[in-house]
Formats: sequence, C-alpha cells, structure tokens
Amino acid sequence: MRFDVVVRFGNDLQAILKELHEEVQAAYPDYNILIDPDMDISAIGQGRHA
Repeated sequence: MRFDVVVRFGNDLQAILKELHEEVQAAYPDYNILIDPDMDISAIGQGRHA
C-alpha cells in the first residue's frame, strides 16, 4: 500500500511518519506500507505553522 501524506511545516516529520506507519501496519498487517511525505509550506508566514 502506498500513499501520500502532507505534514504541516514545523511538526516532527519522522515522529509522525513512524506513528502513521505503525497504525496503518497494525490495521493491514499483510501489506507493505510505503508513505510518501510532503511538507505543507503554505502556512509559513501566516502564524499557523506551530
């Protein structure tokens, strides 16, 4: 299973990917999970990236 995920800029990308991978793997144990991360930079400079 392969999917994209957008993570808000300023968050711990590695921690989020690890948790997401563990949760999806637990729900679909017979699948190989591949997550393609992307950082959401649209909030930079708008006070919403914390």
